[in-house]
Amino acid sequence: MGAVEVFFLGDMGVLLDVAAEHDIVKKSGTWFSYKEERIGQGREQAKTFLEAHPEMLKEIEVRVKAQIASGVVPTKEPKEKDKKDS
Repeated sequence: MGAVEVFFLGDMGVLLDVAAEHDIVKKSGTWFSYKEERIGQGREQAKTFLEAHPEMLKEIEVRVKAQIASGVVPTKEPKEKDKKDS
């Protein structure tokens, strides 16, 4: 029998963080956006927005789980400051 991995992203804050790491949710400064729509300035406002929009929350969760299941590891470009230090 094959191994089964269980993903639990019950904490909406963790879901936002993982979605941002995988570029599913974009984070610019303190703003969170999904598909060109700003969903909140700051983590708490983004969480409140997603609570009020469960269909969007579900869509983000499905995309995050698919990314994790596919084994795709998020890669981030070093920030300009980090590039200069290298």
